Amino acid sequence: MALPTLDDLKTQLNIPGTGNDAELQDMLDAAIDVVQNIVGPLSTGSVTETHYNVAGPFLVLRKVPVGSLTALSVRWYAGMSAVDQDIAGYLLDPDTGVVRTANGYPLKGDITVTYTSGYDTVPVAVHLATLIIAANLWETQRGAMPLPANATDDDYAANVGFAPAIPNRAKTLLEPFARGPMVA
Repeated sequence: MALPTLDDLKTQLNIPGTGNDAELQDMLDAAIDVVQNIVGPLSTGSVTETHYNVAGPFLVLRKVPVGSLTALSVRWYAGMSAVDQDIAGYLLDPDTGVVRTANGYPLKGDITVTYTSGYDTVPVAVHLATLIIAANLWETQRGAMPLPANATDDDYAANVGFAPAIPNRAKTLLEPFARGPMVA
């Protein structure tokens, strides 16, 4: 699926008119930001990042899921120019973003990596969770109103590790796609 759109959100909320489009778009944009902080980028793009003073068997890329490595360079010592590497000499776990050398040697120095990150196709559960969060933001910003007719108190119970704006239904949908703790 593609990123959720304003029309998707309006369908989710059963809102036919255009009078609230700007505010609804803000809610959707905020929900997309929240979801990307949990599961990583929802659309594909190129990322370049540098990991300084690496000294170990692997490094962890910051934006998962990773599509592919496109370039890697190493500066082994201060004052030395970076040396481009053959990316065929590196192994990548796209789900975790872990990069290792194919020969098993440790990584050392300042390593600059360019890679593609994000989902080619947004998983249906992530798409739906984004809409649920946006709908929740819309409903809760309207003040002291009762819960939506199809909601229960359990949908809005406190979520450990997740912001209160995230209903349990959305949290459950996002859990299989959530990134682990970020390592830098």
